[in-house]
Formats: sequence, C-alpha cells, structure tokens
Amino acid sequence: MVFASAEEAGFSVPGENPSLPNQNRMALIEFVEVSLSELNPAVLWGRNLEFPRAGTWAEGHAIEIIGWVLGREAPAVAVEMTADGRLLGRVPVNIQRPDVAAFHSQVEDGARSGFQARVQMGGIGELEVTVEAVLDNQVRVAIGRIRARRRWREDLARTGTPLISVVIPCYNQARFLDEAIESVLAQSYPHFEVAVIDDGSTDNAEEVAARYAWVRYIRQENGGLAAARNTGLRRTIGEYLVFLDADDRLLPRALETGLAAFAEHPECAFVAGHCKPITVDGTPFPASENSCVDRDHYAALLRKCFIYPPGAVMFRRSVFETVRNFDVSVSPCADYDLYLRVAKDFPIWCHHQMVAEYRKHGANMTRNAALMLKSGFAVLRSQRQYIKRNELWKKAYDDGIEFIRACYGPALAGELHSEIRSGNAWQAMPGLLALVRYYPAGLFSLLRQHS
Repeated sequence: MVFASAEEAGFSVPGENPSLPNQNRMALIEFVEVSLSELNPAVLWGRNLEFPRAGTWAEGHAIEIIGWVLGREAPAVAVEMTADGRLLGRVPVNIQRPDVAAFHSQVEDGARSGFQARVQMGGIGELEVTVEAVLDNQVRVAIGRIRARRRWREDLARTGTPLISVVIPCYNQARFLDEAIESVLAQSYPHFEVAVIDDGSTDNAEEVAARYAWVRYIRQENGGLAAARNTGLRRTIGEYLVFLDADDRLLPRALETGLAAFAEHPECAFVAGHCKPITVDGTPFPASENSCVDRDHYAALLRKCFIYPPGAVMFRRSVFETVRNFDVSVSPCADYDLYLRVAKDFPIWCHHQMVAEYRKHGANMTRNAALMLKSGFAVLRSQRQYIKRNELWKKAYDDGIEFIRACYGPALAGELHSEIRSGNAWQAMPGLLALVRYYPAGLFSLLRQHS
C-alpha cells in the first residue's frame, strides 16, 4: 500500500540531501538500505517507513525514523528499534496521520497511527536496525529494517582517519552517563569507538549504556577508577585514547581539536586542552581561568597538576608501551601520576582550546580531602629519584608538596573539626592520622579549637 509522504501528511521530516558527501561535512550517515517486512494482513492493516530513504545521506550522529503502522489483530501502541538483539529505543504510536485515516476510514485508530523515533549511531561502520510494532496484546510484528553506514568527509578519507578510543569509566554515575556518551556521539570527528567500563556499579549503568548500539559495555568487579581505565586501555584498539569520566562531557570539537594539536606537534605523547566547569544539572559556572604551560612541562606538573579533567587529554596509544598502566595504588591521583611519568621522558603539548566540561558535585573524588592528600603525596614522592639531578625540579617538587598541603590540608582539618564536634571521634581517626603525617600544622590548629 502506498500513501502520501510524511511531508505531504503535514509533519516535518529531518533534512536530507543526496549531495551532502560533496559538501565540506564531517560526520555523515549514509542510508544503504531501507526495506519493509512482508505484510501479514491478518495482523496489520498496513505499515510504512517513510524516512530515512535508501540512497540518501544525513549529517549528524543519529538516525531519524518516521513511519506509520495500523494494527488489525490489536491496536499498535508502540514501535521498538533493535540492533543485534539490543533494544535501542521505544516510542509510542500516537502521531496524527490524516492520510492514513482517510484511506482506512473504517479503522478507529487510523488518525493516530504515526511514529517518529531517533536512534544513536557512533563510530564508523554499518548498523542494521530492525523496526517492530508492539500491539496492545504484546505481540510484536516486524515493520522493516534500516541499514545505515556512518562515514566521514572525502578529504579525511583520502588523508587517513585514525581511530580514537574514548574510554568512559563509570561507578554509580548512571545519572550522568547518557550525557557523557551523547557528548562523544556528537563529535565533529566521527572515527571513534566508545567503551563504557562499569566498575561494579549498583545503579542502572548497564541499562543506560544499552541504549546506544555502538557503545561497548564492559563490567568488572569494583577495582577503582585507575583499574577501570586500565581495562579500557586493554579492551580498545584506537591509535589515540581519551579517558572521559562518566560525569563529565566532551565539547563537540574535542576529538578534532586533539588530532589537530598532534598534527602540529607530532613528537608529543599527549596533548591537553582546557575545560569549563558545570554544575550538577549541566549549568555553566562563571568563567574560570585555565592554566596552560608552553614549556618545562615536567617541572610545571611537579608544582601542581595543571591538567584537568582527564577528558581534556588525548594520548597516543604507543606511549603506554613505555609507561604501562594507570597506577591503581594511587587511584584518585592516577591521572596526575601518569602525566608526570609521561612528561618526564616525552614531549607533551598544552593547547588553549576548550575541549571538555568538568562537572562539580558532592560525589567528586576530589572532595575526599584525606584520600587526595595521601595520594597526592604518594605521587610526588614517587618522583624523588628523578629530581635529584636537577635543581629546578627539586624546587618544583618542594613547591608541589606545599601546593598539595594547601589544597587539601585545611579542608581535611575542617572535616575533622566537624566530625569531632558531632561526637564522631572514632570515625575521624583515619583522617587524624593523615593530618599528622601530611599536614601537622592542621593538627595544632585542630587541638587549639578543641582545647
């Protein structure tokens, strides 16, 4: 059965342009095949897939699917999209379709038989989506299938498009995970893979990741942030790597910017950019200053970790053949430890472009002052064997020790003061030991407050 097109039916269709490949676009989706399943007239009055159309192209990182379905055995209440047995999405059948109603005037449901869905694509390659109607009696009936291929503009194809692996470690951050994934799928540079490493979460992280057909979901027993990043390092294959925390987001040109920085500085082991702080709900904080060092990066890192968050950094995979993994013994500061180990032996580069958004909230690991104080000291002290031969590095190391004390010592003393006042002296004991070892001045202040 043939009816009016979606445009003729009076509702909008996403823009499509068969000439898109000749325009200077980056992320393109080619619709290779769109086919309807055989109609069973005992179950359905009719069905159609009107968008996308085979042989056309669209720009972006998602497939828009528009059509209609009219149940005969029972009313069609929803449409589901699946790929490789994974549910990608479910939408109701409730859009007004006057053309269908006019043709099937004897059917009560004809006026609201339309549906419109959106399915995410990521990476390069093909995705085959099966579209099924869900009837009111829970019977599922095939409507058709869509085979699409994500590609990149022709000039990139000629010069080579290295694969970038984006690793997203996640521990009980499911409420933010979809935003992290979406920020990768929205990249202007399309040749990437995404791996979500679930570090033993007890929330619905798996359910969130399963919404995205191109995202690889890997679950492991809880081992900490560094262990999750190491799993991502082992389970991905890209020439370049980005480690994006599950509560942060990439800006749309982050991957493209990182590759451009490597093109200008091919000798570097990693490149790093700036970040924008955001609130829990994604609202930007007032503009804050980002540090950017143009030389003597190792000395600058000894003074303080001027690179944050991890998602602002892009690594060459080859550097991990030398520096190996993230150090799980200093998991909260494992990124800082890695930057130091790399910068000690390899050139790095800091560009001035905004590439990431860093979400500040109460569950940030940096809010654990005792843990950050202990880990920060451990990271810097691991560098003592290297700084002896350089007076500049010795001075930078001493400055770094004082910086860590200033960052986390007063905060720890304040936490302990509150706990002791609340009668939780035993709970405060580990923090007190950390204060004695790493920030003794804070202990004297604490004693004065409680004398």
